[in-house]
Amino acid sequence: MNYLNCKLFKDLNKYEINRLINLLEINEKTYNKSSYIFQVNDIPKHIYILLSGSVKIEKVDLNGRTTIVNIFRETGTIFGEVYLFINNYNYDYSCITLEDTKLLLINKSLFYKDNSELEIQKKLTRNMIEVLAEKAFYLNQKNIILGSFSIRQKLINFFLQKNKNSNKIYLEFNREELADYVGVTRPSISRELMKMEREGLIKVEKNIITIIDIDNLKINS
Repeated sequence: MNYLNCKLFKDLNKYEINRLINLLEINEKTYNKSSYIFQVNDIPKHIYILLSGSVKIEKVDLNGRTTIVNIFRETGTIFGEVYLFINNYNYDYSCITLEDTKLLLINKSLFYKDNSELEIQKKLTRNMIEVLAEKAFYLNQKNIILGSFSIRQKLINFFLQKNKNSNKIYLEFNREELADYVGVTRPSISRELMKMEREGLIKVEKNIITIIDIDNLKINS
C-alpha cells in the first residue's frame, strides 16, 4: 500500500513517512485468519490501518449474542483510534480478522512525546481530528438505524445511508452480518427484504440491493 494515500498521512511527504518508519513509530504486522487484533478490556496501544484482508469489530453481550459494530474491507481504513485517546479506558469491543490480514500499527506515543518531528506531529494531529470527526458522524448514523422503530425502518435507513447517488447498493455484509449490524434476527431480515421486494420498493440479487422506488422508501423511513 502507498501510505501517502491514507487519510492519516495526508500532506505528509515520502521523507516524513520514511522518518516515522525509521523511528519505529509505525510498523506492519500480519495476522492469520480468525486472529484477534484486540479483545474486550485490552488496553489501547495503537491505531490500526488496514493494508490488506478484512476485520470485524464485534461485541458479545451477557447472553452471548454477538452484535457486529462494523466490518472493514477497504484498504486504508483506520480503526481503533477512538479508544486510543480516552485515558484509562479499555476496549468495549473485540476485533477479529476475517481472513489473512496485514495491518499498519501506529504507536500511541507518536501523538504525545516531544521530539524533533514536531511538524510531522502537527500534520498527523490535524488529520486525526478529521478522522475522529468522520467516526463521530458514522456512529450518529448507526444510532439512527438502531433507534428505528421497526425492522423496515432499520433497513431503509441503512439503505439510504449506503445510497451514493445510485440506485444500486453493494452490501459488504452477508444476511447474518446485516442482521447483527441492524440488531435483529436473520429470518426477520429475510422476511422484510422479501416483503419490500414484493411491494416493488427494492430488488434483491445476492449482495446487490437495487432501489426501485426511492421516494416511497423515504416515506417509509
